[in-house]
Amino acid sequence: MKKLSLYAAVSVFVLVCLAGGLAPAGQKDLVRGKLGIFVKTSDAEYRAKKKNVIVPGTCLRIFLFPENQSFIYVFHNDGEKVDALPSSGAAISRDSLILPASDTFYEIGETEKTAAFILIISSESLPELDSISNGYPLKEWKQLQKKLMEKSRVLDNSGQAGPFSLAGNVRGEADSPNASFIEELPVSSGKKLIIRTYDFKVKK
Repeated sequence: MKKLSLYAAVSVFVLVCLAGGLAPAGQKDLVRGKLGIFVKTSDAEYRAKKKNVIVPGTCLRIFLFPENQSFIYVFHNDGEKVDALPSSGAAISRDSLILPASDTFYEIGETEKTAAFILIISSESLPELDSISNGYPLKEWKQLQKKLMEKSRVLDNSGQAGPFSLAGNVRGEADSPNASFIEELPVSSGKKLIIRTYDFKVKK
């Protein structure tokens, strides 16, 4: 298994997403996607929750599947500052995202204390995020993140349900250990964007 420090995770993050059809009337602002983090320890495998307690050596694999062409923003919070990944702001389509790869993991290092991945799928470019550079102050980030959460809130339930096809978006994964994890990921939705934060506290 390939071992990478959590900081190495922020050096590579490429999103691809499949192209979809037109949204139903009244639902053009609705963004849908599947996203999550697979956690593997020496004795367990599970999907990350919003808040997690892990130990050094824990392995993480990131999954992200937008339903339609989208802009992707990904940030890493080390508890002191927020760093934008190089691919943040990219608009890409017609493929899948599994990081670092379908058969490798990021591994939590001995020096890590806390970490968080912030994953954002947006139907439009977000200038307020495009301007963020590495070392962004944590206090300012929390204020910005709060505004993004409000912006992504779905106002009603109409149009959220319905089939979510991954056909062509998981090529080569049908017979892999990732298949069941991908299938069981819930479909998330938001108004114009989806934002999910996964917090990890490292217990020594």
